[in-house]
Amino acid sequence: MLRRKGFHVNPFLMKSDKNNLMALGLDVTVAAIAGGAILGIVPGIVAYFITRKIFAKIRSRKEYDIS
Repeated sequence: MLRRKGFHVNPFLMKSDKNNLMALGLDVTVAAIAGGAILGIVPGIVAYFITRKIFAKIRSRKEYDIS
C-alpha cells in the first residue's frame, strides 16, 4: 500500500504551480492572489497592534520594578 504524506488530510493528488493557476484564467488568478493578500495583510496589521500593546505593557512594568 502506497502512503503519501498528508493523504488523510487531503486525499486528492494536487500539484500547485503557476501554470495550473494561469490555466484557470487571468481573472481567477488575479482574484486568488488579491484575496490571499487581503487575507494575509489584514490579520498581520491587527497582530502588529496587539503585539505592540502587549510589549508596551511589559516594558512599562519593567521600568517601575524595583527589585
